Amino acid sequence: MPYFLRASHILNTQPLIGKGIQRVDVRKKNAYYFTSIGYTEHGLHLLKDAHKIADPNTLDYAEITFSLGIENYKQGNLDDAKHYFFVSQETALQLKDSVRYAKVLGELAYIAMDESNFEEAIKLLKEDIAFSRTDERNSTYAKIALAKALNHTNRLSEAKTNLQQAKVYLSSKPYLKDFYYQASETELEIAKKEKNTQAELLTYRTLDSLHHIISTEKMQQANTQVHLQLEAQKLQGQLEYQQKELNRETFMKRTYISIIILLLILVLVVALLYRARIRTRQLETEKQIANLQLAMIASEEKLSKAKHSLQAHQAYIVERDNAISELNKLKNQMNSLYKNSMSNTTNFKELLTSHLMTEENWNLFKQAFIKEERTYYEYILYMFPDITESNLRLMLLLKINLKNAQIANLLGITVDAVKKHKQRLRKKYGDDFDKIFELNNFE
Repeated sequence: MPYFLRASHILNTQPLIGKGIQRVDVRKKNAYYFTSIGYTEHGLHLLKDAHKIADPNTLDYAEITFSLGIENYKQGNLDDAKHYFFVSQETALQLKDSVRYAKVLGELAYIAMDESNFEEAIKLLKEDIAFSRTDERNSTYAKIALAKALNHTNRLSEAKTNLQQAKVYLSSKPYLKDFYYQASETELEIAKKEKNTQAELLTYRTLDSLHHIISTEKMQQANTQVHLQLEAQKLQGQLEYQQKELNRETFMKRTYISIIILLLILVLVVALLYRARIRTRQLETEKQIANLQLAMIASEEKLSKAKHSLQAHQAYIVERDNAISELNKLKNQMNSLYKNSMSNTTNFKELLTSHLMTEENWNLFKQAFIKEERTYYEYILYMFPDITESNLRLMLLLKINLKNAQIANLLGITVDAVKKHKQRLRKKYGDDFDKIFELNNFE
């Protein structure tokens, strides 16, 4: 039983369409088993599945359609039963399967008797017997049914002949007591019609004896069937529980996979948004750099148009210093956002150093200073005849009121370096260093 139940459970979870080893045979055998233990609906369902996938031109197809006819006949669906029997009959005829053909004739005869068409039943059963010469058991069943039909048409002598022939075979087959009982019931009816009291009494005794044996066997069969059904229910429950656990595990796996996929999608979306944001900020930064470059170019043009006046030099230096401060802010900002930023490129580095005072710029600035502040310039040289070019540069830049940070940016040194430079000048020139800035303040 466990094998049939597990097989049935697997069949229910597998698609009907497709290839497989003995797909028809497995369903057919499972159907026979389940109908035998009382699970008729389930057995019928398996038979219909087998019918759908069976090759129409095979013995299996003839057998399956015959079995479907039997099950429909048991349920009282005579039209459906006849339909399946006719299909089985046609298939058996094509395949020259005389035994199957004969069995179909017998079943159609039973339907004819149920419809009180006894002449048709007699015709079919005689044809059944003719085809069943090689199958003594089927021939015996047909003779019992024929005797019953002949009895209904009052052909009692012919009925008794068929019964006697059938009982010869049944006497040697004790396991066919049911059919012997059927034959005896027909004999009793015939004895009553013939008013043969002795035959009637003997038949009653035979029936009583058979009834006791058959009842006992049927009770045992019923008990066995109930036991098998209980076992089947128990095993079915276990299989359903296992299936639920499997479904739960499958659901959990699918859920975990879905969550992982969603997380991956989320990470991808976040990464794309982050890259888009970085790109946007990078474009904004590049725009700011371009604006600063334009501003620096404009400062140079202003300086040139002002013919390098001292005031123009002062404004140029302040504007350049502001631009460089903004560039340094942008550099720090870009370095914090992405590793390979444009702040590390040669063009950007050149832009950051473009404010430095070159020798040419220093000479232009000095010339403008001498031109506009000659007296002050000559006074410096008078007060500090040994002054170096570097110290002179610092003094002139301090004179136009540049802050330490601005001077540091202009000279490309640190603010601390500017402070130390001033301290050395104070130490070297004493109070004269501070006094020189009190004379003729440049505005």
